Amino acid sequence: MPHNYLIYMDVKNEIPLLNRLLSKYRIKTADAMYAMVAHSAEMQFFLTWDKKLIRQLRRVPWFKPQAMTPADFLTYLKEAVEENS
Repeated sequence: MPHNYLIYMDVKNEIPLLNRLLSKYRIKTADAMYAMVAHSAEMQFFLTWDKKLIRQLRRVPWFKPQAMTPADFLTYLKEAVEENS
């Protein structure tokens, strides 16, 4: 898919943010695309087993979802349930 197609589909004007993930934070193209989908969809969590990617995303101040491993997410849920019981 040509990159120009992405510009036409960028209804939230987030292509500059994607470019920052690629250039400033040096996140791989596929990882940056997946991260931007989660960010654009205003997801609360971004789950991955890639610990390097998690470290990279945590350095991005405007990235909305919390990046964590699925195991950390389960721990988070367990603690949340225990806290509300």
